[in-house]
Amino acid sequence: MTGSRIPGLFVPAVFLLALVAGVCWYWRHRDDD
Repeated sequence: MTGSRIPGLFVPAVFLLALVAGVCWYWRHRDDD
């Protein structure tokens, strides 16, 4: 099983996805006056 190898890629991927989602959400709601 290569299961021990997956978290090493999964954790940064989730972090990056969360960061991008946060930036996109901020960008969309930033000019909602």
